[in-house]
Amino acid sequence: MAVRPVPTSPSTCDTFTPPGELPLGSPIATGEVLDAEAIAEAVDWFSFHLLWGELEEAVLVAIAQALRRFTVDPGGVLYPANQAAAGMYFLKWGTVEIVRQSAIGQTHIRYYNAGELLGYVPLVDVATEAVYEESAIALTPCEVWFLPKAEFHRLFQTHPSLQRPINRLLVQDLTHIARRVSQEELRIQSLQPYIRPTPKAIPFVVIACFAANREIGGRLQQNAHAMPDNSMVIHH
Repeated sequence: MAVRPVPTSPSTCDTFTPPGELPLGSPIATGEVLDAEAIAEAVDWFSFHLLWGELEEAVLVAIAQALRRFTVDPGGVLYPANQAAAGMYFLKWGTVEIVRQSAIGQTHIRYYNAGELLGYVPLVDVATEAVYEESAIALTPCEVWFLPKAEFHRLFQTHPSLQRPINRLLVQDLTHIARRVSQEELRIQSLQPYIRPTPKAIPFVVIACFAANREIGGRLQQNAHAMPDNSMVIHH
């Protein structure tokens, strides 16, 4: 097995029972609820973070109290493509590669390193049951803090200040993903004379976010103008 639980004493860390919608074999199922010491560590870690450090301590404590912790060995999958989005992943340490399938095989999207956040993009659309369009694969031993989807939405409602850093990060990540997918589409087109005909790739959906959030949509639209003509169009 590529996934192993964080070694802790039973007296200091309770086992996390994942919600029923999680698929069997998910690494989240090995996760553990943070004890008081681990919560304090997480709050301290967040307070020095470039993105999360702007939040009030009460918000950081609320996030830390809702986290689950697990580790993944190299080659382990944090989440596969087409799995229903289960929550948000804070990468405490390690390196994760994000990949997606294309017409000619597996496409590298980006790397995530310690201190970065992943898996949250599908969560911002509360109106649909979104799935992950990419797979997240551990390249090194990783320790992950996981925030379940229900807790993510609850914190967004009870602590509106959390929306500001998430929205800012969302624009950056979606712009990067859109650029990488556009580059890959151009590469596939250039290789068409040398490969067998394949079914046309399903159009890539850049974002399904809060319909009322015009600021994100507007900023993404501006970024889209700088992309090649075959880039996706963003509706908001």
